[in-house]
Amino acid sequence: MMISKVVKPQYLIRHFSTVGGKVPTTPTPEFPGEYREPKVKTVIPGPQSLDLYKKLNAVQDPRATHFFADYSNSRGNYIADVDGNILLDLYCQIASIPIGYNNPELIKAAKSDKWISAIINRPSLGVLPPKEWPSIIQNSFMAVAPKGLHNYPLAAHEKENRAEEDRCLAEVEHLIKTWHIPVAGLIVEPIQAEGGDNWATPYFFQQLRDLTKRHGVSMIVDEVQTGMGATGKFWAHDHWNLSSPPDIVTFSKKMQAAGFYHNIEFRPSESYRNFNTWMGDPLRALELEVVVEQIKKNHLLDNVAITGKYLKDGLDEFQTRFPHLLRNVRGLGTFLAFDLPSPQIRDQIVNSLRAKGVETGGCGTEAIRMRPMLICQPNHINQFFDRFDTTLKEIKK
Repeated sequence: MMISKVVKPQYLIRHFSTVGGKVPTTPTPEFPGEYREPKVKTVIPGPQSLDLYKKLNAVQDPRATHFFADYSNSRGNYIADVDGNILLDLYCQIASIPIGYNNPELIKAAKSDKWISAIINRPSLGVLPPKEWPSIIQNSFMAVAPKGLHNYPLAAHEKENRAEEDRCLAEVEHLIKTWHIPVAGLIVEPIQAEGGDNWATPYFFQQLRDLTKRHGVSMIVDEVQTGMGATGKFWAHDHWNLSSPPDIVTFSKKMQAAGFYHNIEFRPSESYRNFNTWMGDPLRALELEVVVEQIKKNHLLDNVAITGKYLKDGLDEFQTRFPHLLRNVRGLGTFLAFDLPSPQIRDQIVNSLRAKGVETGGCGTEAIRMRPMLICQPNHINQFFDRFDTTLKEIKK
C-alpha cells in the first residue's frame, strides 16, 4: 500500500480545451446528487484505511490495496473512502463501473420483486431457468451482442506501423503453419490493456482475420476491458471493418458478468459438454438490463465520444507542454493512455493525483491508463486537468 501526502490547495478549474477555451456539452444529463469536486481531508490512505489494512493483512494479501472505500457515500463519478475523502474516479474498479456509483435506476431496480427473487432463489440456469430468463437474455446480453461490420477512422501513424505489422502477421502465419499440433484458436485483445495499452491498426486486425479464416483457425477477441462502450462503440472490434465477424468475443467488467458470445457452430453436440452448476448469474443479467437501458436513454456512447475527444485533446496539449514527461498519447473514446519516462515517475504521478483527489491507475511498465465511467463528462475532465497540471509542474521542479 502506497501512501500519498495530503494536499489542500484551492483549485481553480481552468479550461484546457484546444478549441477557444470552450468546454463541450454532451446530451447526457448530470448524475443526480453527485459531488461537485474532489475533497481531500487526510493523507490517502488515511488512518482508518491503514487500520483496516492491518486487519485485512491477517486474513488476505492486501498489498495491491489503494485505500478502503465507503461505497454507501460514493456518488456517480466520485468514490468516497473510509476517512471521508472524495476522489474523482478515473480508474473505476479497473474499468468495471459503467453508469456511476449508487446509480438511482439501479437502486430502484434492486428493490423490485424481480431482483429480490433473483437474489434469494439462485437457480441452476442450465437445468431449471426462471420463466423470465429468455427475455432477460434478450434485453441484456443480446441487446448489445457484437454485429461485426463497422467503419473505423484510420490511425494517424498507420503507414509507419505497416512494416512492423506485416512482420508480426508473417510471424503469426509461420507459427500456425509450423506448430507441432494444429492451432485451434487465436486470442487477441483489441488493445493490450494490462500490457500497457498497446495498439495495432485496423489493417492488422483485418489481415489477422483473413489469415485465421485461411487456415481454419478460430479468431477469439478478448473484449473484457475494451467492451461496453469505452471506445465510443459497444465493442472495440466494431472499429475494424472486418471481412467477417470474430468467432468468439469474450466480455466482463462493465458488462457486470463474465462470458462469451460465439458462432452457433461452436455449440457442443452433447447438452452437458459445456456446463456447470450455475451457468450464469440472473442478478447480473438483470443489472446489465438496466445498464443497457441507461446507455441508450442517456446517449452515453455520444457522451463518450465527446468527452473522449476533449480528454485526448487536453492530453495532447500536456504532451506539447511537458514533452520531457508525457509521450505517446493514444486511444479511442475515453479508453486512453500515455507513457511516462520511467515506472518511478509514473507511480509518482499516480500517487500525487490520488493525494489531490483523482484516482487513476497504471498499466504496462510506465503508462497511465484512463478508464472513466461512461457518464464522465468534460467538467469532470477539467477537474482532472487542473490537478494534472499542478502535478506535472511539481515534478518539473
